[in-house]
Amino acid sequence: MPKSSKFSVLLVLAAMLAAGPAFAGEPVAWSDEASEELAVALHEMHEVWNTGDIESLKKLIIGDDVLVTFELDPATHTPIRINSRDQLWSFVDNIVTNLEDEEAVSLLGHPGVHCRATDSFGVCTEECNVTVKLPNGVEERHKLWSTATAVKYPDGWKWIQWHMSTGGPVEVYQNGVKVVQGD
Repeated sequence: MPKSSKFSVLLVLAAMLAAGPAFAGEPVAWSDEASEELAVALHEMHEVWNTGDIESLKKLIIGDDVLVTFELDPATHTPIRINSRDQLWSFVDNIVTNLEDEEAVSLLGHPGVHCRATDSFGVCTEECNVTVKLPNGVEERHKLWSTATAVKYPDGWKWIQWHMSTGGPVEVYQNGVKVVQGD
């Protein structure tokens, strides 16, 4: 190898080592600042959901026509596939309609959130509790776990895909007393 080529290789290697973590064993250059910003965006999206402002929610949850979202059927709590943006928005509309039909109030507790992000892409895991209160004094408490994927647009983080699962059985209360469910 000519002397100038060896020197070029050494310069490239030196530049790669100087570039930092992406070449020193970290395949992604996570940003602490972007990760914190993403966690705030997830909490803000939950607040929008709790207000019932579905049009604003749909501006934050944009879905993706390639990545499948895995959710839980609101009636049966069994896994379902959401294959497109249209299906995603239909799913959200169905949840709202079901809650209105039951005259229920759904409240998301403050979730435990952990996020990792670059300046344009991020992933969060969360553990949360959702309480559904019915007018007859019945209260359902759902423990949920999820992994959510977001991308950064000029106007903020948008959620494109997630995977929801149950974190335990639904607890049912009647007028504040836990109902013991049979086997």
